[in-house]
Amino acid sequence: MGRAIRWQAVIAVLGILLLAAILTTTARQITTVAAPSKGGVYREAVVGLPRNINPLFSFANDLDRDLTGMIFQGLVALNDRGEPVPALAESWEISPNQTEYTFKLRSNARWHDGAPVTADDVIFTVGVLQSQEFAQAGQPASIYLSQLWSSVTAEKVDDTTVRFRLQQPLASFLSETTIGILPEHLWKDVPVADMPQSMLNLEPVGTGPWRLAGIDAVGARLEPNPYWRGAAPLLDGIEFRFYPDYASAFAAFQAGEVDGVSRILPQDLPAAEESDTMSVLSAPLANETLLFFNLTDPNVAFLAEKPVRQALWLALDVPALLETALNGQAIPADGPIMPGTWAYAAPPRPATDVARANQLLTEAGWVDSDGDGVRDNGDNSLSFTLLGDDPVLLAALADQWKAIGVWAKP
Repeated sequence: MGRAIRWQAVIAVLGILLLAAILTTTARQITTVAAPSKGGVYREAVVGLPRNINPLFSFANDLDRDLTGMIFQGLVALNDRGEPVPALAESWEISPNQTEYTFKLRSNARWHDGAPVTADDVIFTVGVLQSQEFAQAGQPASIYLSQLWSSVTAEKVDDTTVRFRLQQPLASFLSETTIGILPEHLWKDVPVADMPQSMLNLEPVGTGPWRLAGIDAVGARLEPNPYWRGAAPLLDGIEFRFYPDYASAFAAFQAGEVDGVSRILPQDLPAAEESDTMSVLSAPLANETLLFFNLTDPNVAFLAEKPVRQALWLALDVPALLETALNGQAIPADGPIMPGTWAYAAPPRPATDVARANQLLTEAGWVDSDGDGVRDNGDNSLSFTLLGDDPVLLAALADQWKAIGVWAKP
């Protein structure tokens, strides 16, 4: 999810903050009620290229997820408190034993091509999720979704009603129904195994407030959905301009080529704050940076040793990482549930303890026998390579682990 550091780890989770820079204006100090004006096209710089604008295959790409979220809808959506609210389904009922969920679809819901949304679309989408081919799609999210939905029985009650039967109660089930629904009439002839490579992924047809008007190597253009029955978008359009990296995206914003940028790297934050023509706003984003231990690679077999993992965890100073690597633009998270949601409860976290970390390694037989600053045990040394897409954060991690005789190459 997001910027996963693929090496291997203790779960040290950092919630990354979205930074948005906008042009500033001045105003007189008079009492007014601000109202947005209608019209215009918003241009935003984004990094990368879309590959799968498809709610079932968009998990590995931030841009895919952003576009998918604007173009597709699930049966329900989550509000800013993580609570379910109607989306494609206008209402739902839950059985007393919490194992049956009956959803009533909006009767006026239509796909971007004008075709009506029916229960067949929902049944088709669930069928894809339950297929063995989907489970083998190669994404961790595919395995999870397949396992979840394989135990659910989906039934078409009528053209606008679907019922799900669970083998046992699942508190998160309503949240799972936020996954976008696919149009059966467009996807039914595509084998599930071929779906990730289908051109339909770059010609998405959804039910959301925005539909794709065009896409090329330079960018993607969205226009309001004419069949949308919710609050109509005020903009005439949205353009996403594609850039190879965050530095060039920020440079395009500074040059006035775009109206906004999807993200500002922490190292660019001082330049943004010093600008006379923009102000920087920070808002929490449900994104995480995860550290994983590679427990199966024989070249780093020591990572399978519990004392080594415990030592690496105890040596981490997460607040210091937030300040040095992320300019304070992140919050520490204590697990997979993000702060601010209804289900969050802060569990106790062991404090940073470098002395205890050193003790654990020494007791496990890892000592610096040759005085080079790196612990070793026989012919093996505590050294490995970190994999990830944030060099500043990787360098900060490596620097902290030097204190316990571990050499990590960013």
